[in-house]
Amino acid sequence: MRPSAPTLSQARAAVLTQLRGGGVVVLAGEDDDEIEVELAATEEALDALQVGYAVHGLTGEDLTTGPNAWHSAWLVIGTDDLTGDPYFVDLARPSFPVFTAMHGAGRWDAQRVSRSLKGFLSRRE
Repeated sequence: MRPSAPTLSQARAAVLTQLRGGGVVVLAGEDDDEIEVELAATEEALDALQVGYAVHGLTGEDLTTGPNAWHSAWLVIGTDDLTGDPYFVDLARPSFPVFTAMHGAGRWDAQRVSRSLKGFLSRRE
């Protein structure tokens, strides 16, 4: 019998453990520019990053339903320091791959930036 997959809350706790201390991940951008992704350092900071993506900032409404909605298994872990675009993990996948998507586009076209959170965090400064 195969072990059951962790719940989203268990996966979230595992991600928070890996994010411990926050920091900045530096990625190569276009034209030799660097992208700095500021990471959540605490549970409170992680919760705050979900506002506007998974939850409405004023009403608390769940934003993970409906067409073009944020996926309920996506957890924002940081943002691009220049554009504000979110960097997020997919909690439904065991390696927690990291994605980004341009905000303000009317839909979420996730682009994978790392196969795993561990690999992504290896670039942390």
